[in-house]
Amino acid sequence: MATLFLPFTGLKEAGSFVEKILKSQLLPASIEMLNGAALRQIQEALAPLPKGNYFVAIGLEGVTESVDRQVSEMGEMGRKDGALEVATLLSERHQAFWKSLQDLPEKMSKVSPNHLALKSSFLISKGADMLGYHETLVRDLGADCALVCHCGNGILYSYVLVGDELPSKKNALIEFVEKLTTLAVKNEGNLVVESSPLAIKEKVAVWGHPRGDLRIVRRLKEEIDPAGILNPGRFVGGI
Repeated sequence: MATLFLPFTGLKEAGSFVEKILKSQLLPASIEMLNGAALRQIQEALAPLPKGNYFVAIGLEGVTESVDRQVSEMGEMGRKDGALEVATLLSERHQAFWKSLQDLPEKMSKVSPNHLALKSSFLISKGADMLGYHETLVRDLGADCALVCHCGNGILYSYVLVGDELPSKKNALIEFVEKLTTLAVKNEGNLVVESSPLAIKEKVAVWGHPRGDLRIVRRLKEEIDPAGILNPGRFVGGI
């Protein structure tokens, strides 16, 4: 097992590199794209912190010869797309990186109890575009946001750091979630609010845009819970 880690100055370069990996015959175990705010939260696993604004981490598994070949080929592809450096994380560093990434949601809860945790899904080809759009909207809010995109399956986790400014940003945050939900739906996905202050959660569709199969779920709910006493209003569409 190994992790190929490549920092980039711009999102365009990072996105171009990921797109080439996805279109190639190479078969990495995982492809993650992070922005600087996300990397700073897990920097202990990468000390010293590499330079760059966007970072691509590629998890590799297999026999030694296969992993070495993929490290070499992907590293060369990354250099051609403008990677600032190409680092290979092995053994303890490989394990530490993925463990830190796995623990990121818990860490964000401790860093900023008022944060919003959003999970967006979309077409795999739109990973870099969606990350950039989220980042732009958060910047317009005057807030910071840690972003982690699972490029291999089209899922983006956004951790919006609100801090003590929640009361003044409440309406803007509600509009922010609605915009991102609409964008995800346009790209054949959806958005789920995984964690949020109650003031925001009460005003948005936390399960995203209802789909055509909502009526089936509603009928199942009526069969299982005819009295409507099991967590009323907590699921999709207010079920």
